[in-house]
Amino acid sequence: MLLSVTLPFTVFAANQATWTMVDCNIGRVTQDCHLLQEGGITAIVDTGTIEATEKYFIPYLKQNNINEVEHFIVSHPHNNHVGGLLEIMKSGVSIENIYFNMPFNEHSDFAYNPTDFRSMLDEATKLGAKLHSVKKGDTIHLGDSIISILEAPKTRQNEINDYSIIMRWQAGGYTTLFAGDLSVNLGSKLSGDPIFSADFYKAPHHGVTPIAPTSFSETVNPILTMIPGPINLWDHPRGREFRKWTISRARDNNMITCTNGLNGHVAIVMSNVFFEIKPQREANGCQTQKVSTLGREQPKTPAKINSIPAFINYLLDLIAY
Repeated sequence: MLLSVTLPFTVFAANQATWTMVDCNIGRVTQDCHLLQEGGITAIVDTGTIEATEKYFIPYLKQNNINEVEHFIVSHPHNNHVGGLLEIMKSGVSIENIYFNMPFNEHSDFAYNPTDFRSMLDEATKLGAKLHSVKKGDTIHLGDSIISILEAPKTRQNEINDYSIIMRWQAGGYTTLFAGDLSVNLGSKLSGDPIFSADFYKAPHHGVTPIAPTSFSETVNPILTMIPGPINLWDHPRGREFRKWTISRARDNNMITCTNGLNGHVAIVMSNVFFEIKPQREANGCQTQKVSTLGREQPKTPAKINSIPAFINYLLDLIAY
């Protein structure tokens, strides 16, 4: 069982990693905006639409003095995930590398046009970015942490959502699974594979249908779930199945759930033996707290203690806790 405590002081070790689920979901359109930071390296996963990026994401980056992004990952090329890429670059934020998975053979839908997406990528190269088409097995390094590409379908899928890059971030002693907009068809096929097990879980498809089935979420078996979605979808019929799952997991496994619509910006600071949750607004069990994971029976990612500096950082984390 997890132990949650509030400490009167905070000691930050050098190897902390932070995931901020930025609130681009203030409107009624679902958006994904994620900021990953570790070892002085910054990565962005998705931007939301042009409007959301200009109104919410760019101001957040500016307020936090983020002017350089080493890695930008497009989970999949729907407008509400990548629409604001060029706006970020034109705002003065440099992006060094862009990673993507192109849908198979001109497959398109109402929110994705392959010609427009390629034009966006071409424009990004003119602004200084390098392009990387990823495949299953690829890795991206952020300081001492690693992003592993677990799935990036290259064959035709039933829908654009199922071309999502499914990736695992190993950082700060924890594993985080980013599931993009993984949908029912591919999600059913991936269910049961332990490679998708993780401590932290970015809910697929904003927690609403057509979302990957509950069997996939049970495969992940997280201790914390983050839902990028507006408040109007929290108790909407489209979100009821996933919400029901989060409630049962909270009751039976002490899982914590944070969602943009209720909690605003949410930052997760990872420090090997504990993680700290920092929501903009406390609600629905997502509150500012430190959660010890010293008692994890089978840590999914044990602390890296393969060098003297890493061992010192681990001891600092113990002292902080």
